Amino acid sequence: MALDVDVLAPGPELACLSNQRASGYLSFVAPSEPGDVLVNVATSDPRSNAAFGLRAPCGGELASACVGPLDRAASSVWARYTDLTPGQTYFVQAATTAAGGQLTARWLRVPAATPTTVTGNVTCDAAATIPPTGGIFTGSTDNATAVASPFCATAMTGCAGSRGVLYRLDLTERRRVVARLDGTGFDALLAVLQGDVCPGRNIRDQVACNDDWYSTDSQVDVTLAAGRYWIHAGGCGAMQSGAYQLDVAVLAP
Repeated sequence: MALDVDVLAPGPELACLSNQRASGYLSFVAPSEPGDVLVNVATSDPRSNAAFGLRAPCGGELASACVGPLDRAASSVWARYTDLTPGQTYFVQAATTAAGGQLTARWLRVPAATPTTVTGNVTCDAAATIPPTGGIFTGSTDNATAVASPFCATAMTGCAGSRGVLYRLDLTERRRVVARLDGTGFDALLAVLQGDVCPGRNIRDQVACNDDWYSTDSQVDVTLAAGRYWIHAGGCGAMQSGAYQLDVAVLAP
């Protein structure tokens, strides 16, 4: 659903979005079937930021943490919800710093994902496999030795020598992949590379590699053809490491 920004008022302040100019409410009913819900809010102005909060009921207290760029820039933000009450109506407060254009919000039901702890995936031979439906994975990059060369891990960005863990994703058809890497106490870097041979080669699309999206956490949102892909989940630079959570959603394009 899309809202015209120029007819919206600012609305209640969201902690993760400064200089908010417009805010609107949209509702959805949590599905009764098993599964998680993905929520996405985006602004049509790529130079502006987007954020949202989940509320129940309308106008009530936030039912989840604010999702947004905080001190960075992000025009499209995603969050997975694993414990919504079936049949409950939830309200998305979508907000933006844009002065015009459109603010969109959508929600999708995806297979339920339970966090899985992964260890040892520090080399190509030990890369962990992501199921075709995606999932949530936790671990640590403290002992990672794999050094990838995604195009956003450069001396210019301060992320050269990124050490990370490796995941393999095989797609049998064209799919949209939304991945989010949350680091604990370190500056996270996330990249999707392609090719039959690990660690793959860069995808010439800037959304396939990211250092900062949600403050120091990272997000990649990219539509991919059928093939083999490698996800490098690491830090911005050789000294950045720690515990992480990687959330990968595989959606229709």
